[in-house]
Amino acid sequence: MEIIFIVLILVLISLINAINFYLLVDKKIHLKEAFKLTSVATALNRILFTGSGYLTSSYFCRNKNLSPSKALSAFFLLEFFPISLWLILGVYFGGKLAIKVPLVFIGILSILVIVNWRKKNRCILLVKNILEHFREMRKGFFLIIPFVIFNITLLVTYYFFLFKLFSFQPDILSAIKIISLSFTLGYLSPAPGGLGFKEAGLVFLLMENGFAFSSAMLLAILDRVLITAFWAILASLLGFDLIKEEIKKRFKRKNG
Repeated sequence: MEIIFIVLILVLISLINAINFYLLVDKKIHLKEAFKLTSVATALNRILFTGSGYLTSSYFCRNKNLSPSKALSAFFLLEFFPISLWLILGVYFGGKLAIKVPLVFIGILSILVIVNWRKKNRCILLVKNILEHFREMRKGFFLIIPFVIFNITLLVTYYFFLFKLFSFQPDILSAIKIISLSFTLGYLSPAPGGLGFKEAGLVFLLMENGFAFSSAMLLAILDRVLITAFWAILASLLGFDLIKEEIKKRFKRKNG
């Protein structure tokens, strides 16, 4: 029964992500398209390196009534809210490693700058466009805050059902501590979705709460499999249309 609730929660999280994206881009695209783009972005972020999904989905926006830079700006903002919350909670609960997270982001940005140095003019233009879109999206901030809070509540609920599968029923404060610290450690990982770091943190924190190592490891692996498989399946179903649109556009361009 818990598995059914877990899947329903993940569906709701996906839908709310789409609504937030839809609102941030001023409803320039249909909600159905927003659902496709955000689902594909989330899946690729968990399968490839973090940020790859946002870049890919922003690229697909060329075929829609939405500029890639505006889409990328919206994705950045959607990522900013939950990351900020988990980092703040991580620091509050003693996750001192969270302070190093900005260094990871700076390192990634530095690599991107070096790789794209030859295209610096285009990169500078992209940054200017993103900053301009940030200013345009100020009104959207207030619209999505209730949805962001609801999404975070859903995520916490997801872990409560996951814990229940292993007969573990922590109080709300303990659950938030486990989730926030494991997420904080996950942000330190260069691998997709905090692979390795997040699981290690989750196992350690569960063992602190009386879990045997084997049970804690099984829960962490199940968490990774459920989340990755869910968005991978969803993206494979929805991403086909995006790829088909891109192929059609390229085919027309060649024959035009």
